[in-house]
Amino acid sequence: MSLSVFMTFSHLIKIPIFGMIGVSLWEYITVVLIMVAGSVTGSWLDTKVRLKTNNEKLFVVIKWLLTILATNMVARSLFSIS
Repeated sequence: MSLSVFMTFSHLIKIPIFGMIGVSLWEYITVVLIMVAGSVTGSWLDTKVRLKTNNEKLFVVIKWLLTILATNMVARSLFSIS
């Protein structure tokens, strides 16, 4: 079984479990659909970019992007910016 099939199965099995503990996922369906679309688009884009670039440069760019995102998250939590 491939990793992607296993990950899909493990995430799908969480849906009824969240329902059993009282979490209503329908309230968040828009967010869930946006996250699914974002992950599919990101995976497709990553495959295209990764095959065409130098991995060392790509890792530097990814590290900078993650640093910027993390700094943004910390700043928002410290200063309650929404």
